[in-house]
Amino acid sequence: MTARSRIAATACLASTVVLAAAPALATSGPGCFLVGNLPPEEPLMLRAGPSVKSEAVGKLFVGKHGVIAENGACRPFGVRPSKQWCPLQVFDGDSVLKGWARLAYLQSSHCP
Repeated sequence: MTARSRIAATACLASTVVLAAAPALATSGPGCFLVGNLPPEEPLMLRAGPSVKSEAVGKLFVGKHGVIAENGACRPFGVRPSKQWCPLQVFDGDSVLKGWARLAYLQSSHCP
C-alpha cells in the first residue's frame, strides 16, 4: 500500500467514525416537555427571547398544549432551573410556535 493509499484509507475511516458518533435526529423519544409546576388556570408564557422582559408570543396551559419540543440547549448552563430558559417549538395541529420558557415550569417528556 502506498503512502497516498494509506492516507486516503485513514481519512475515510476517520470520517466514518465521526459520522457514526454524531447523534441521529429522532422524531420520537426524549427531547420534549410538558407544562408543569403551575396551577391549571395559570399559563406558562412563551417569550420571544430568554427574559421576562421579552415579548410574550404565546401561552401554554397545563394539559392543554401541543407537543413542546426542545429547539436547542437551555441556558445559562449550570444554574438552577428557575434561572434557565429553554428554546422551544410548540407543534399544535398545523401551527408551529417558537419561543422561550423557564425550565422550572417544564417537565421532561418523550416526544410522540
